[in-house]
Amino acid sequence: MLLFSWNTYSTPLFIGFIQGSLYAGLLLYRAWREQRLSDALLAALILGLCLEIMDYMLGFAGVEVLWQELEFFPRDIGLLLGPISLAYLTSQINRGFRLKRRHLWHVLPFAVVSGYHLVVFAMGPGFVRQWEAQIHLPYHLNEVESLLELLSNVSYLWVCFRLYQRYRKWAPEHLSDEENASFAWFLNAIIALAVAISGSWLMTGIDSALNLTYWQDWWDELLLVGVIYYLTITGYQQSQMLKGLNYSEAEQIAPTSSHGSAPLEVLPEDPKVAVLRSYLDTAKPYLDPQLSLSELAERLGWAPAQLSSVMNGGMGQAFSEVINQYRVAEFQRRAKLPDAARLSLLGLALECGFNSKATFNRAFKKVVGLSPSEWIKA
Repeated sequence: MLLFSWNTYSTPLFIGFIQGSLYAGLLLYRAWREQRLSDALLAALILGLCLEIMDYMLGFAGVEVLWQELEFFPRDIGLLLGPISLAYLTSQINRGFRLKRRHLWHVLPFAVVSGYHLVVFAMGPGFVRQWEAQIHLPYHLNEVESLLELLSNVSYLWVCFRLYQRYRKWAPEHLSDEENASFAWFLNAIIALAVAISGSWLMTGIDSALNLTYWQDWWDELLLVGVIYYLTITGYQQSQMLKGLNYSEAEQIAPTSSHGSAPLEVLPEDPKVAVLRSYLDTAKPYLDPQLSLSELAERLGWAPAQLSSVMNGGMGQAFSEVINQYRVAEFQRRAKLPDAARLSLLGLALECGFNSKATFNRAFKKVVGLSPSEWIKA
């Protein structure tokens, strides 16, 4: 019978482990219920971090089954955390993203290392002890695995950071409410993971220099618990993927023609500007809070790049600026109607296509120069 020893070291790690496991279950349920790949990937990332602290949690609790019956069994999934993070971000900014066979090369390092451990483990406990004593430790294979994991994590977090930067430049040109689709929390998550990795290697360096005991080598695990709490609470409550959100690396940040040539030169008197303004005035597509550039282009029968060029060249504004300007004008028009008092300012803003109070206030102040309440009073 396994007895779990509750103490200052094991208890915080256990609480973090349970926190992560419960939220991972909630995310997996929501992923199944709403067919949302991003939730399943976030659950996998959180479970991976839970496994990272499990060894220390059980060790501090006096449960030594992992170092006895399961010694050398492949249980470290650190090489998967980077690929999962990248897949999660990609699935959030592109609702059409699906895992395919070509993505398997991302898990190749993990498969190689796990396969090596599994082969040795299958030879039995006696062989494992002999292998560790004569091969694995003397030839520093454990250090090679740790270095490979570090390089993988740093590389993938950097790729995630660069992808996030490119997406944030792309969003104003293609989304009418890019603030709610900014996924700013994920940038904080990248920073948190980077801090956790740095903390782990800092603790390793201190351990090597001062020859710390197992009980003293604990603080980086506690830091990882903090990361788990942030990912679970903030990640679960994040704004979800918007309709029409399909970021593609193939699209240029600057508006280009549908044939990939130089940007279309659109003058203010171009008939397409008049067509666009007429459609916005009559059909009022901006009332849809999730309106995207691609969706509006489809309604007009234009290529997305062409619509972007018309707005940037002919109207001198990005997509989000044009749409929010129309929403503000619609709010001003409705606020003057006799029945406007039936709704609060926020309620009226939501009817005009805004998705949140913060987005409405920021857009209104940018267009009018006053806050909504100041404008009402004036």
